[in-house]
Amino acid sequence: MIENNRIEFKQELTVDLEKEVVAFLNYKYGGIIYIGIDKNGHTIGMENPDELQLKIKDRLEITSYGGLFEGMSKDDFFSGLSLPKNKELMRIFRDLDMVEQLGSGVPRILQSYSKECFVFGDSYTRMVFKFESSPKSSVKSSQKILDLIRENKEITTEELAQKLGITRRAIAKQIAKLKEQEKLKRVGPDKGGHREIIEN
Repeated sequence: MIENNRIEFKQELTVDLEKEVVAFLNYKYGGIIYIGIDKNGHTIGMENPDELQLKIKDRLEITSYGGLFEGMSKDDFFSGLSLPKNKELMRIFRDLDMVEQLGSGVPRILQSYSKECFVFGDSYTRMVFKFESSPKSSVKSSQKILDLIRENKEITTEELAQKLGITRRAIAKQIAKLKEQEKLKRVGPDKGGHREIIEN
């Protein structure tokens, strides 16, 4: 596997991750960012993947400075009206097949998110995409995690995610909560260690 316009390797999580995500959002085919892989495609791993996943925010915020164009209403914006400021740059991106047709982005976003995720200021437009989980499913997930660890104390975060059908990040959050509640502890190193349930 090599890096290309859809695959990016990162040795570690950095503050620039959001910029990379935004770049992939602007590319019509999207992309994948792999953390823990060097520029040559070799896996170097991570010291503590559970902790790393907790550092990833529960939202993605994108701020576009300049606000709406003069004379453009919010209804125009939500309908997909597009007025690129740099038409030459837009033409280059379109010629390179790096963007879809003009005006398709916002209507596509509105298929998954409500209009409330957009914040309009005089000099900016901000989009806030939250990744939420319900408290009820959170309780169920934490109990299922404990049950699975009870069955196999060496089960990995990846295996937990696959069995429960949720992301590794969600598993990491649940494990952190269980540790905080003193229901779970880690014994030994991340590689070669295991989790133990603390019985009260």
